[in-house]
Amino acid sequence: MNRIYYLFFSALSVGVFFGCSPLLGGERAAEVQYLIQPPTAGETANESFSYNPASRSLLVSDVRAAAPLGGTRILFTKDGSSIGAYQLARWSESLGNRLQLELVRSLERTNSFASVTRVGTLVSGDLLLSSELLDATHDAREEPGLVRLQLRVELVDVKNGRMIATSTLTSQAPASEFSSSGAVDGFRKAFPVLVEKVNNWLLSHVHSTR
Repeated sequence: MNRIYYLFFSALSVGVFFGCSPLLGGERAAEVQYLIQPPTAGETANESFSYNPASRSLLVSDVRAAAPLGGTRILFTKDGSSIGAYQLARWSESLGNRLQLELVRSLERTNSFASVTRVGTLVSGDLLLSSELLDATHDAREEPGLVRLQLRVELVDVKNGRMIATSTLTSQAPASEFSSSGAVDGFRKAFPVLVEKVNNWLLSHVHSTR
């Protein structure tokens, strides 16, 4: 099981505590970086939505996230009131960045828009999908625990300057054990489910506002 530390410890105190500080002559363990494996083609696309409003383009904003959710640490909680991070393990990129990329890819596969692009490109859009990551933790109060992803989403009509809909979507899956690798197992199950939920929610509202 990976050693764990709470976020309020400094990096030096953690190193000294575990005897791995260079000041003490200990060997530094290698850090592991985990990938959130993207879903395969078809997993997040909802093929039942084929209306293709070709005059509409969709922009997908960066996924906002407050610290520490916006970083690359793999987070857990043992008491529900404090957050810790697994030592020597992190994501290869932030969950918010990967989530934005997968939403763009999966929404493109639905063929429901003239274009689907990330905010920040030179392409303008008719609709905007905005989101904020509210939770991305391994809840280990009862081992091995559950991983939970929660995302607040907003769909905006850019051309007419109005909010179409808002919602908070949640996906969770069991962790295989109380460790960073066990948490990653759960996140890799919960991640594509959350992408699919966002797709279904967005497409249902786009369809209703045609």
